[in-house]
Amino acid sequence: MRSQMEPETEQLLGTLELLADKLYFDLPGHEDGGYIYSYVWEKNTRGKFNIFNLCQENSWLKLTDRQNIIKSWRQLESARRFNDFSLSSEEIKAWGNNIDSLASIIQSLSNTEAYQINNIPYSIQYNIILEQVDNDAWVGIAPTVYVETNIPHKVIARHTKYPKNPIEDYGDLAIEFNYKIKAIAAQLGSIELNGDFGGGYIYSHTHQIIYAFGKTKELAFTNTLQKTGMLEISNFAGLYSDISYFDNYYPEYNTKNQYQKYIRINQFMEQNFSEVKVYRLASEISENIYILGEIDAGDLVGLYLKSFFVYNP
Repeated sequence: MRSQMEPETEQLLGTLELLADKLYFDLPGHEDGGYIYSYVWEKNTRGKFNIFNLCQENSWLKLTDRQNIIKSWRQLESARRFNDFSLSSEEIKAWGNNIDSLASIIQSLSNTEAYQINNIPYSIQYNIILEQVDNDAWVGIAPTVYVETNIPHKVIARHTKYPKNPIEDYGDLAIEFNYKIKAIAAQLGSIELNGDFGGGYIYSHTHQIIYAFGKTKELAFTNTLQKTGMLEISNFAGLYSDISYFDNYYPEYNTKNQYQKYIRINQFMEQNFSEVKVYRLASEISENIYILGEIDAGDLVGLYLKSFFVYNP
């Protein structure tokens, strides 16, 4: 309830609600339009903000048996949906044998959590296995994720830096585990998929199994999702920073009036937060984008952008 909010949180959220009211927002290829909302993450009621907690809050994570995930990897379920998938029976058998070797390493660790990830109700489910290697080392293992939409910086200006995540930071057991899994990942290699979904919708995707470490389960989850391509974490630099792009994309609207609304939002974010982050969670045709600044009390306030790519073959 609003009465339970930190006063600063309530004030910032109220202003953003007014600024975002009746704004339209479209990503390239999302002809049906996107949705833009004010957003708040309250630390007192939801706990510390991180990507794992965000996915749980949105019911995007479902616990499952790790054997179900190993089976889907072995059968190449996510790769087979692409039209040009054409591995020979020998190649499929070799892939399956290498997945079995990977499964043996995974099963050597006792503390394991396996999740289906789905932020699109009617689309394929991706998955991830999280394992504790040591007291201060977790590893996430998952397949790469196909993302349809490219978001120009003229729409959302941002600066992305991926963590270096050196294995030496995680201790001897993690180094040993990394040596084993790296060898199997090299044997698995990658499957290049390039074709047409139909109607001229060209795709290019590299299917492979990747992994990443973190000092906690939540950090391993975040680092792994970044490597899969599902997650992008960036420093925010503005919405619609180029008015010429805005004019060309929305010629039928009163662009000057709408553009000024975005300018006010950009100014608001810059003036009220020392740092603003963009958390982009994307898979297939789905885009869930959070633009958030943090206050001293640990609450996050900002915008939530939701949109779907539209195929019109």
